[in-house]
Amino acid sequence: MDTKSIESRLIITIVFTIFLVINCFAGNIRSEFNVEIEVDGNYSDWGDKTLTYLHNDNMSLGFAHDKKFIYVLMKTEDVNIARQVARMGITVWLDKQNEQTKINGMRYVGNQAYFDQLQKDGQNRKNFKEREPREDSFIKNAIKEELPEAGHILLINNGESSKIKESGAISHSAGCDEKDGVYSYEFKMPLPMSAMLTNQVNVGVEIGGISEENKAAIQNEIMNKRKEMEGRRPMGGRAEGRMQRSPGDRMGRERPDSNGMEKRPPEFDKKEFWFDIELEMPKRER
Repeated sequence: MDTKSIESRLIITIVFTIFLVINCFAGNIRSEFNVEIEVDGNYSDWGDKTLTYLHNDNMSLGFAHDKKFIYVLMKTEDVNIARQVARMGITVWLDKQNEQTKINGMRYVGNQAYFDQLQKDGQNRKNFKEREPREDSFIKNAIKEELPEAGHILLINNGESSKIKESGAISHSAGCDEKDGVYSYEFKMPLPMSAMLTNQVNVGVEIGGISEENKAAIQNEIMNKRKEMEGRRPMGGRAEGRMQRSPGDRMGRERPDSNGMEKRPPEFDKKEFWFDIELEMPKRER
């Protein structure tokens, strides 16, 4: 085997090894013991804590805990993920080690200030600024059933759900923020009794975990709003002061498939990750 062939194989092996290291996020991840995290969406108080970067999904996740609660951080520079959260929510699930029953979780879409920022950036449509669309829309019922209003959390427990404000509650809280193009979300949830006994907990992070029926309703609402906006455009096809987009833009529209049917945009695809978290024990006081 010549030298060039050996070098080529060595390079391929190194690249493949790096790929595995970056993408293999499953397995045990350590949650650091910390009691000084303020759940407001600002991730600066996470300091130098280790974050797990999901290379293929352009997001980072962090985990910390104290004696009673676990804290979860998700941050991304991808505005399409931020838009997906605003439309279909992000859910954090807690379960026993190696189990994914989805019976204990909290779902969040963001708050009004966050929606205003997305709209200011030109990345969010007016109908998603408020979580209460027009009265005759099917989407209103979909939101009531599966998504909280802005500034609220949907608590899910054994098939039952309830809504509370994003802050102020002792047990659960959430927050979001945007700074320098980084979108971040923080969550606080009570540790399950099993986690306190075993120092292990399985954490799921799910984006777009609502029903397919409600996803379709939200997508139709977006398309109907877009058609209404396009109908108001002046002759020539370009709205004054607005950039003209191609049929395959990333704002919720996709080119038709081979059968002429409009495909669902990628931003409506669900993202789901599970992590076996090892809870670091607090250092004993001397």
